[in-house]
Amino acid sequence: MKINYHIMKKVALGLCAGGLCTLSYAQDGTVTVRGKVLDNVGSPVIGAAVMEAGTTNGSVTDTEGRYVLRVQPSSTITVSFLGYDTANEVVDGRETIDITLFEEDNELDELIVVGYGMQKKSDITGAVSSVNKARLEYLPVTNVLQAVQGAAAGVTITQGSSIPGDAPSALIRGRNSINASTSPYIVVDGVPISNTGGSLSDINPGDIESMEILKDASATAIYGTNGANGVILVTTKHGKEGKAAITYSGYGGIEGFANKLEFCDGAQITQRYRDYVAQNPGETMYNDYVKNENEADNQAAGR
Repeated sequence: MKINYHIMKKVALGLCAGGLCTLSYAQDGTVTVRGKVLDNVGSPVIGAAVMEAGTTNGSVTDTEGRYVLRVQPSSTITVSFLGYDTANEVVDGRETIDITLFEEDNELDELIVVGYGMQKKSDITGAVSSVNKARLEYLPVTNVLQAVQGAAAGVTITQGSSIPGDAPSALIRGRNSINASTSPYIVVDGVPISNTGGSLSDINPGDIESMEILKDASATAIYGTNGANGVILVTTKHGKEGKAAITYSGYGGIEGFANKLEFCDGAQITQRYRDYVAQNPGETMYNDYVKNENEADNQAAGR
């Protein structure tokens, strides 16, 4: 029996190649996963990063939100995109995985309004002070500047009058001019109110969501010379999604005199005048009851 060695050689090489291919696939053991990345309203998310957790293996979604990624069957896929919460999906041998991303719900106290947008508090390099929202809500004040007093470094709040309703004045990093106004520039929800005669006295402190104070040169870079004395940025509360809610904020208190003065009666006033004349030679009484002529009519009228 003759054996064709050339044929046997080809068969052997073919079997070896097949064996190597089978061995390579077994060592790799990956699966190809396909799917779509959508937002919470069903629109495709373009440019989302699709990564195999714990590795550098990843892909990016196309204009239709589709992706293709070769991963281990037991691995986890992580999908992230700016402005959305990161989503994780366990592959578990699946070849088609559609993922939905939900918008990231940032807390306002983690962000700071800086005049040209919002930044994370940890990322800010300029001199910016933020007043705590709770301080604005719970202090019983009629003007929001009264709540800022002592809460922001470099900001001086002065109450110039004790008249009820009189607004305090604010200085940011000291007085910058002798003759010109030193009041800060006030912007409410992006609208300047300083140039139109408005003030913080027009705003209910309970309606304020956040307050930021710009104290360095970045204020003039944004608002020009208007920001030379600093800028106070006020963000008011807005409606939110969900059920309707009614809130009430009230304050009650009792006021009284710290030191009530005791006034003299007529006899005591007359005696006071007499004592004064007795102790000061040359001084005389107009009559037995009053010292001055212009008081005689009041004395005669019993006043």
